[in-house]
Amino acid sequence: MEKQSGLDALRAATKFEVDGRRFFLDASKKTKQKYGQLMFQSIADAELEHIERIREVYDSLAKKGDWPDRPALFTPKSPLKNIFEEAREELDQNVKAETDDIEAVTMAREYEEKGIKFYQDLADRAKALIERKFYQQLAYEERGHLLIFQDMHEYYIDPVHWYSKKEKLHWDGA
Repeated sequence: MEKQSGLDALRAATKFEVDGRRFFLDASKKTKQKYGQLMFQSIADAELEHIERIREVYDSLAKKGDWPDRPALFTPKSPLKNIFEEAREELDQNVKAETDDIEAVTMAREYEEKGIKFYQDLADRAKALIERKFYQQLAYEERGHLLIFQDMHEYYIDPVHWYSKKEKLHWDGA
């Protein structure tokens, strides 16, 4: 992409991440489940890291007129962890998720799917390898968030089978 269209794409990416962060922070305050709150907060923090990296690239492109020599790496200050995986021993297998919680997770999944498509489209239009890799990395990060929300959705819908799957339990009827 030429400089102006590159800056426009980075502004759009920043807006996408800011909007996502706002959504996840709101969801963390509204959800009733403790681990849902933690998960939404964790994803909101990851979106903040995306915003910082996108702004670094934007600043470089605005000042030098070209992409940085090396990509802005996504190295979370603390690794994004699937809170459900870590704390499954503490979770109640009989949880009854609120309709609003399930709806929030569904909306989060849809948002992450849009993010994957958005960044993959930018990667496909990129002219420079560094630019393509940057947007592919963002798409990859969003895909990771989507998988976390899919796991969360499965937990809310059917916690007993979620536990069975995670613990690799099976019933043979004997």
